[in-house]
Amino acid sequence: MLNISPFSYGLQVEQVYDSGTIFAPAILDIKPEDLREKFLAGVANLASVCLAIGYPTTASVPHSIANGFKNLLAVAAVTEIEFKEAATIKEYLKISV
Repeated sequence: MLNISPFSYGLQVEQVYDSGTIFAPAILDIKPEDLREKFLAGVANLASVCLAIGYPTTASVPHSIANGFKNLLAVAAVTEIEFKEAATIKEYLKISV
């Protein structure tokens, strides 16, 4: 009749401009897993810095407790202090000597 067929159109993004910066649209394809990975890396860096300067934060406290417990085990290994974990360490030391 009128020789008209349906059509569709769209927009293909080739470059993105934001605040004076031009970048590829692939930058916008960030997955939640990528964000989580970057966040956890930042938290690990924060914990490292806080441990190095001796400033306790929520990120560094578990590491501080673990390091304190390691020191406690080291003291217990060479003294007469006894508790369950120290007994395990002392058994390992007896076997290796």
